Order: sequence, then structure tokens, then C-alpha cells
Amino acid sequence: MGDESKYRYLSNGVTSESLPQYSVRMTKLIILLLITFLVMLIGMSAYQVAKYLLFPNISLIGSNIITVLFSSSVATIAAYFVLRNRQLLLQQTLKEIAERKEVEKALQMSEERFRQAAECSGEFIWEVDVTGLYTYANPVVEELLGYKPGEIIGKKYFYDFFHPDIRETLKKGAFEIIAKREVIRNFVNPNIHKNGQTVIFETSGLPVIDNQGTLLGYRGSDSDITERTKAEEAVRKSEEKYRTVADFTYDWEDWLDPSGKFIYVSPSCEWITGYHRSEFLDLGTIIKITHPDDRALVEQYFHEILNGSVTVHNMDFRIINLSGEIRWISHYCQPVYSKDGIFLGRRGSSRDITKRKEMEEALERLTKDLKLFNDELSAVNDQLETEIGVRTKTEKELRESEERYKSMVSAVTAYTYSLDLGQIGAISAQHSAGCIPVTGYSPEDYKTDPYLWHKMIFPDDQMIIENAINEILAGHQIRPIEHRIIRRDNTVVWVRNTMVPYHDGNGRLVRYDGLIEDITERKLAEDKVQKINMKLERNILELTDANKELDAFNRSVSHDLQTPLMVIGGYARRFLKVSGDKLDTDEIGMINTIQESAQKMERLIKGLLAFSRSGRQEIKPEEINMRNLVWTVIEELKPLSEGRMINFDIKALSPVHGDLGLLKQVLVNLLTNAIKFTSQKSMAVIEIGCRVDKHENIYYVKDNGIGFDANSTDKLFSPFYRLPEAKEYDGTGIGLSIAERIVKRHGGRIWAEGKINDGATLYFALPGIST
Repeated sequence: MGDESKYRYLSNGVTSESLPQYSVRMTKLIILLLITFLVMLIGMSAYQVAKYLLFPNISLIGSNIITVLFSSSVATIAAYFVLRNRQLLLQQTLKEIAERKEVEKALQMSEERFRQAAECSGEFIWEVDVTGLYTYANPVVEELLGYKPGEIIGKKYFYDFFHPDIRETLKKGAFEIIAKREVIRNFVNPNIHKNGQTVIFETSGLPVIDNQGTLLGYRGSDSDITERTKAEEAVRKSEEKYRTVADFTYDWEDWLDPSGKFIYVSPSCEWITGYHRSEFLDLGTIIKITHPDDRALVEQYFHEILNGSVTVHNMDFRIINLSGEIRWISHYCQPVYSKDGIFLGRRGSSRDITKRKEMEEALERLTKDLKLFNDELSAVNDQLETEIGVRTKTEKELRESEERYKSMVSAVTAYTYSLDLGQIGAISAQHSAGCIPVTGYSPEDYKTDPYLWHKMIFPDDQMIIENAINEILAGHQIRPIEHRIIRRDNTVVWVRNTMVPYHDGNGRLVRYDGLIEDITERKLAEDKVQKINMKLERNILELTDANKELDAFNRSVSHDLQTPLMVIGGYARRFLKVSGDKLDTDEIGMINTIQESAQKMERLIKGLLAFSRSGRQEIKPEEINMRNLVWTVIEELKPLSEGRMINFDIKALSPVHGDLGLLKQVLVNLLTNAIKFTSQKSMAVIEIGCRVDKHENIYYVKDNGIGFDANSTDKLFSPFYRLPEAKEYDGTGIGLSIAERIVKRHGGRIWAEGKINDGATLYFALPGIST
């Protein structure tokens, strides 16, 4: 609406408000003049009566003089009243004119400010009358529609620019709002630019009503939302494509908008959790089904992403599904941006990795079993350690490969393709840019050679592809298939191919979309693990044979070695008894040395046999009161401590599950060493205690004896090894080796701490009863 129109609205208001007051004043003036005239007439009549009553004989000249004087007085009085009223009227009129000029000046200033604001605005500011005819348009209209203000003011109606396809619908909606005198809010309307292009406006406006309540028109603004609308449409199409693929993937996909609300959850969540995907639109559902031990981790994750974190998140956690089962979930989440850098939210992918976790636990148990087998024979020990080292390295490579594979799949930016089908077969195919890292070919290569994909399939896997396509053509849903392809550089890679068919309303297949993932590293790792398992099985068979040979060797040692030693020792004792008085001191010392050597050899053989039996004896687990067991062992070892001052300090000892006989042997060996290596102390102190740490009980035997060099710790548990500090003490060096073997067979561990002349502490840890 132009300046002159706005002035018309305001001036009309002022004029219609001032006319009644002006008319009243003019009426009062006319009435006053009439009253004055009547007074003059009455005065003249009164004068004539008085003249004849008071001066009946007055002369004509005197009468005329009196008449003139009286008439002049009356006229003078009347004129005074007339002039006085005219003066008041003039003052009132001048005052109103001054007030009106003030109003017009304020109006002009207001109009000037409005004009400046409108012309400086980045939006199209307009005014229309009740018919929709433009009465004002700011210069922005030329930028948005290509028309100058002069081309549309008074010449164009606002609906003239509506897109022809929906002009009548938009026009009808607009005039319904005008008829109700309602405020126009967020009225989206496509318009045609002067150059023929479509421009989408979002319109807001207010009705203009005068003081009498008459609707004069509307005043408002148009914002150009064309680019925003295109961006929203692009996002919608992207979401639709994403949903199409995500709805048929086996992973649980989701999308959080920038405000932290779920706008999409794929159907796969139902078979993973048992809950309908609509229930996951509330963040509380995920927190509710998370395992209590992992809930803090998940809550921290949501706290970070809801507070603006733009980092990539990757975590494994447990859930309790609807049927009460505990399932492991691997979740990957990353921020998503438009091509213009606008933050669109976060896309996440969750995968059920329960079977993988079970395999890892089984693998861990298998590793422990192999470790026990590894301790059976020192001759095989080096070989098995080498194999386990290779296996550990392979497992690490496999985990790293799986993480890379999981990250690649979760990004949902992998190689996708779409194949449109006609009545007699494929008519067009589209491949995403993700095909380049997988195949080495670009999307343009597939357009140039329509048969390129068929040529890439590894010959031995052609039948797999044909069977999958036949299943799709038959109207069946198929699971993802794994096959090989030949890359551009002629290398062969493994891929996982997920195909999703689409049918028209008549059930005819019109197209199918696909997702290609490179799984070469996973396949190679699986093959490597399989080969290692086969090799380990062969080693286990070899170890079994070695154990059989060891049993035979033990029987041979028990019989073939002990018998000669018994003969040697027996004859030496008999010789001393019969001929001892005939021998000198050196000769008797030689015979005693023969006896002692035979006895030492016999102890070594018995220790070796005990060491061998400790690895083969069947474990019969039961709950053991460790405090009672310690006292039993101390009682049995009393002969070793006779005549000595020994303080046995027994702390609180937690019960444990294990073989009573074998664990008793562990305590016998540890306490025997403690008693033996404190023999030089006037007051020996031997402390037996326990502490509970996580899922294991850690027991210890501590003494204040000779101790040992900390650098020799790794050798303590080697069979027949004796510390330099212990050479003067009797022993075979087999006791700690036996203790280590028994503890490890119970799934525990053993170690030592010490310092020369400052005592030693032997620790052994066993699984707690709860585990």
C-alpha cells in the first residue's frame, strides 16, 4: 500500500472524527445571531412603547434623536456579542488546525519510518485492499518476483502470481482467511517469477481496520523459502531411500534428529529386542531394557549426544529382551550433515553380537584348557606356546578386522545399487559412489558397460547369484548372500550382497535395491582361525600320545630306577654295619656319601612322580573350609617345627571350591618351605591370610626367613630349580612346581614376592565360590 493510501486511511479517520464538532459550532453561531436579531426587534418595540408612555408630546426631532441613540446602543451590544463569538470560533478553529497539523506531521514521520523499514527489509513487505489488489510493495519484490513495485501497485492482485496448477485452491484459502479477518500465519504458496521459475513464499499478514470497524485490507510480508523447501525435499527423499534399505537390513538402524528425538527406528529392533519399534521413539525404552551393569555407560552416551557431542560413538553393551534373555549389542553412531554442512542429526546402527561374545568366551575357556595342556610336558611346552602366540595374534587381527567391518557397515554409506526392471528384463541400473573402494570401478563404468557387474562375479560363484535372482523373480524374500567378485585390479574379494525386491500394485517385480559390503578381511580371518584350530587339534592328539609315553616313562622310573637305588642304599648300610669298624674315617665318609646320594636320588624320583601325578590326577571339587585345612596341615608338619619358636598367624580365610587333597598338597609345600627357610630365626613368624578381589580369592603364606633375589622370581616355579640362597637347605626344588601345576588346574594363578634376608610371600589365587 502506497504512502498516499496510508495517508488516505488516516486522514479519512481524522475528517470523519472532526466534522461533527465543526457543525455543532456553526449551528451555535447561527442560533446566537438569531437571538441577537430578536433582541434588537424586541428592543425597538420596547423603545416605541416607552416613548409614547414617557414622552407623549415630544417633538419629531427629539423622538428621532432618542430613537437613534437607543438603536445605536442596542446595535452596539448586539455587534459586541457577534464579534465575541466569532473571535471564540476563530480561536477554536485555529487550535484544531494546529492539532490537525501535529497529527499529520506525526503521521508523516510514522509513514517515513515505515517506508524506510520496509525498503530496508530483506523480505517482501506489501499491502493489499479487500479485493487483493496491491496498494504497496517494497523494492524486495523485484528481487523475489522480478517485478518493480510500480508494475504491481494498483495493477496486480496477489493471487495473480500463484502457480497456475493450484491458484484457485490457494486463492480460495486466502479469501476464507480474509473473510474471517484472521491473522495470516505461515501460509505457504508457490508463485511464478517474471522469468517463469517457481518461487515458494511463506506469507504472514495482519488485517487493516479503521476506527469504524471497516476492513480496509491486509498488510504483511513474504519470505522466500524456496531453498529451504528444496533442502527439506532432498532430506525427505534421502530419508525414504535410507528407510528403504534400512527396513530390510538385519541390523537395528535408527536416526535421531538435531533435537535428540528418534525420527526413525528400523523393524529389525523387534526380532533383536522383542519390542515394537514405536516403543523406541522414547529414549527411556532403551535405558529400561539395558542390563543394570551397563546402564551407566548407555546413560553417559545419551547425555553426550544430547548435549551437542559431534564425535563418532562405538560401544558394546547388554540388553534384556522382552522374553528375559540377555543379548549383547554392538552400537555405532555418527553425526550426519547435509552437503551444505547443516547438521541433520545422528544415524546409528546396532548389531546383535551375542553369538560372537559366546564364541569369544568359549575361545577364552579353550585358551585356558590349552594352557593346562601346555603345562603337561616341558618338551611340548615350547611348541604349544608358539601355537598359542600365533592364535592370540590371529584373534587380535580378527577383532580388529571385525571392528573395521562393523564401522564400515554401520556408516550406511557403503556400495548401494538399484536395478529397474521392464517387462522383459533389466532396463536401467544405478550404482552409488561407494562402488569405487569395493570394486575399483566408478558409477560411470557401469553405465558404459551394462554387463560389467555380471563380468565381475567370480566364475565359481555365478550359480549363487543366479539362484538368488531366480528367488527374487519368483517373489521370495532372500537372506544376504556372500560371494566373490573380481576387482578392476584383478584381485578377488569377498562381498556380502543384500538384495531387497519391490513390487507394484499388481504384485509384479519392478525393481530391486542392493547393498554391497566388502567382507574379505573377515573371510580371511575365519579361514585362518579354522586352519589354526585344525593345527591345534593335531597338537592335542600329539600331546595325548606324549602323555601316554610319559605314563610309561613314569612306570619305568618307578620300577627300573627305584629298585637299583634301594639295592645301593641297602648294601651301603649293610657294609657299614658289617665292616664299619675296619674302615677309617674317609672310607666311612665315602660310604655315607653313597647312602646320602642314593637317598637324594630317591627323593628326586619321588618328586618327579609326584609332579607328574599332580597334572593327571582327577579333580573332585567340593567346598573347602580353608582355615580348618590350614590347621590340619600345621598339625601334620609339627615334626618339622619341634624345638623351635614359630608364631603361626592365621587370618580370616574365605572358603573355596576345589579338590581337597590337591589343595592340601599346595599348603603342605608352601608351609614346608616357610618352616624350612626360617630355621635360622630365633622367633619365626609365618602368616597365612586371604583377600577377596573381584571374582577370586587370593591366599598367601608370608614368612620372615631368608627371602630371595627378586630377579629370580620367574625361575622359582621351574621343576628342580633351587635358589642360590637355599643350597644349604635340604630339598629337591620340585615343591613349588607341583603347587603351581595344581593351582593352574583349578583355574587360578600363583606368584611370589621377596627380598634377600627380608622374608618371602607366596600368593595363589583361586576362583571364588560365586563364580
